[in-house]
Amino acid sequence: MVTLIVGSFSFIMFFIWEYSASRLRLYFGSFMFPWVTLILSHTLSITIPVWKSYKYSFDISKLASFHDKRISRSKKYEQFEKVLADPDLFKLYKACAVACFCTELILFLEEYQFLKMLVAKCCTPTKKCLFPPPPTPKLHVSDDIHITFNEENLFIKESLPPLSPASYISTPCTKSIVETVSAASWIPFPYELRTDYRMFYNSYLDLNSDLAINFSGSIVNTVKNMIANDQFELSMYENAREETLTLLYVNTFEKFLRMFESEIRSKKILDN
Repeated sequence: MVTLIVGSFSFIMFFIWEYSASRLRLYFGSFMFPWVTLILSHTLSITIPVWKSYKYSFDISKLASFHDKRISRSKKYEQFEKVLADPDLFKLYKACAVACFCTELILFLEEYQFLKMLVAKCCTPTKKCLFPPPPTPKLHVSDDIHITFNEENLFIKESLPPLSPASYISTPCTKSIVETVSAASWIPFPYELRTDYRMFYNSYLDLNSDLAINFSGSIVNTVKNMIANDQFELSMYENAREETLTLLYVNTFEKFLRMFESEIRSKKILDN
């Protein structure tokens, strides 16, 4: 778009300069306009965006410590967490992430929430486990070899409470799996979750994936070695989640505040 606008202006000025400004052509040739187009296009399309990127760039190897020491203590980051915890604002944040070309970060958090739900499901006991086993029916054999059952112990009494599905704890993406399900810090890794955890790695940490996030090498190598050695842990993606939140905050939150200021103020998040 920049090249189109500047090029159109230079094209018009070339012919005006060539046929209507004969005296000025003695000092400035009409072919200066293609050079002006080239310089302006390069400056506006490449130089300025690269400068802005460098200005707001962060050493990826220091993101984890930056998250702990600076961002997590700031009031603005607390507002960022409240935005992600609000379902309505989170939907708007997805639109902002798309506009900032950070779609993979939002998808990572949504898939992480799905993993969290699966972990909660595996770690939450159902009421069925609290019931004692049904009593063993007692047999009575008479002298004429007639077998009868004790009807009182044949079936479970109707006074037992009915079974109901377990309710699984849900927390926003700013809360880790361990913070949501405390048992996840010590129980063995459920075998049925290996496929889901492996697919999560293939989607967001594998360098060959279309949705690969630019994580630090230490995070990627640690998770990669755990999977290669079949040493899965329920909390193996926590460092990746923290780094994703940091990347999302640094690259998108300021723009989100500008894009949806009225919606944020209606939630009274900025007032706290």
